[in-house]
Amino acid sequence: MGNHYKLSLKERNILARTVFPEKEAAELKRRKADAREMLGKKVGIDGYNVLITVEAIVAGKPVFLCDDGWVRDVSAAFGKHRITPRTHKALDEILSIFESARPAWVDFLYEKQVSWSGKLAELTRKKMEEKDIDGTAKTVARVDSELKTRYDLIATSDRAIILKHFKVLDLPALVAGKVGSPLIRL
Repeated sequence: MGNHYKLSLKERNILARTVFPEKEAAELKRRKADAREMLGKKVGIDGYNVLITVEAIVAGKPVFLCDDGWVRDVSAAFGKHRITPRTHKALDEILSIFESARPAWVDFLYEKQVSWSGKLAELTRKKMEEKDIDGTAKTVARVDSELKTRYDLIATSDRAIILKHFKVLDLPALVAGKVGSPLIRL
């Protein structure tokens, strides 16, 4: 399709991450949890998936409200994340959601194979401690496997992971609503 219409790699990425068949979009929408459902629950976070999208939000980069109702960036970071001042701001915004929602426990899970994941987990733990949020941040070999069974709720915008869980949080959508970030809809 991309070659037929002479779409650039960026344009194909936008379509792949934002446009879904109607039936699949409806199924993904049904799995979306409300922020109030976090109260007293154990929450697992797909760390890079959530963080990179929230970094795009705080940087004012394009962020999309997709056909399935989820908020996604199209930065195509693909394992090339670096800790910047924007990372600090994004973590602060994510953690502010937990301060008001008051889950019992929060685990941030970062892919071990991405450079600087250990430092990012350490930074996340420090910020959680400063804000008195119970939980931890750690590196794991496979985030999707870790999210499967240990949590009452999870947070991701990865559709393959969403389809494996009954209730999933869209933390970037919560942050975008809080900071008043405009969302692009195709």
